[in-house]
Amino acid sequence: MATSDNAAIRAHGLVKRLGNFCAVDGIDFDVAEGGFFGFLGPNGAGKTTTISMLTGLARPDSGRIEVGGIAALKNCSICSVLTVRQTGSFPATPKV
Repeated sequence: MATSDNAAIRAHGLVKRLGNFCAVDGIDFDVAEGGFFGFLGPNGAGKTTTISMLTGLARPDSGRIEVGGIAALKNCSICSVLTVRQTGSFPATPKV
C-alpha cells in the first residue's frame, strides 16, 4: 500500500466477518487531506461495512483505522466527530 504523509483517513488491513461470510477482507487505503474518495463495487463487496467501520458503527475484526493521525479504534470519540462533521449526518442507531 502506498501511504500518504498527509492522510486524513488511513485504513490498513481491515477485516470484518459476519458469521462465516467475510464482508471485508484486508482492505488498505489512504484518503489525503482535502481529497475525495469513493467506493465502487457490486452488491456484497463490503462498501457499507467499510463505511460502518470508519464511522464507528461496526468494529473491525482486525486492522487499523486512523483519522487525522489518531487511532480511531482506541479513541472512539473521533468516530463521532467524523460522522457528524464530515458526513453531516447522525447514525441511525447511535452507540450509547
